Amino acid sequence: MRTKREVFKEIEIVINESKSIEDCRYKRKIQKRVEFLRQMQFYLETNPTIDFIQKQYDNISNKMDSINKEYLDNYEFVSNLDAITRRKTRNMFDEMHDVKKIKNQIIALKYLLKK
Repeated sequence: MRTKREVFKEIEIVINESKSIEDCRYKRKIQKRVEFLRQMQFYLETNPTIDFIQKQYDNISNKMDSINKEYLDNYEFVSNLDAITRRKTRNMFDEMHDVKKIKNQIIALKYLLKK
């Protein structure tokens, strides 16, 4: 599991590297990375245990798996449609189930569990 110190060092490294960059798109990407790392730092200040984080990760992964299974079970007819309609249908389904939020949670928990 990552520690507060490791996250803080990574924030410093990213900020120092960004000082020499002039590309606006890349700078925005770096700003988002720093925001993400700061969120992880704040979360680690609550002193979660590795067991708790692992349990959260397992729960959210299971939730994501069940959402994907539900989509495959209930939207079989979509495979007969054209690609644009399939994508729109999947996007609407994902919005209904907050898939973007769940994916972000999975990314954050994976980051915290890495060593």
